[in-house]
Amino acid sequence: MGNWWDDTYGFSAGLVMASFGDSSPNASVCSENLTRMINSTVNFVDELREASNETLNRSAESFGNMLGSIHPIIFSCYQSLFEYGEVALIYGETIVDGLQLVYNIIHHLGGIYDTIFYLVKWHKDHPFADNPQRIHEETEGNEEVEFDFES
Repeated sequence: MGNWWDDTYGFSAGLVMASFGDSSPNASVCSENLTRMINSTVNFVDELREASNETLNRSAESFGNMLGSIHPIIFSCYQSLFEYGEVALIYGETIVDGLQLVYNIIHHLGGIYDTIFYLVKWHKDHPFADNPQRIHEETEGNEEVEFDFES
């Protein structure tokens, strides 16, 4: 069940970021710091379990990363709720006006298709692993993820 949950969460987070992301710059800060907090916590616990001088020194760094993520998480997640609220009101006004809804769907159909296509492709090509740090290390330094459209 873990993989199903991870894939669903990842797809939902990607869809929210793709649809609300431009309207809520704090959401990306919130998401990045939540990921940093989770990875640092997992590393911290693993390093404490191993309990050698080297791992205890690394655990201090992991703990520092955890503490460093607290303020950005609280501030940016809190602010993004208000930004999402404003965007939701705009979406609500659009849904009430049928002509505006049809116009927006037609005008953004390419973006909607691309968003769904890339999110599905990404989650098929990069399923969640048991160690999220490994995926981060493999993609670290790559500013842009390339897709193979031939497959």
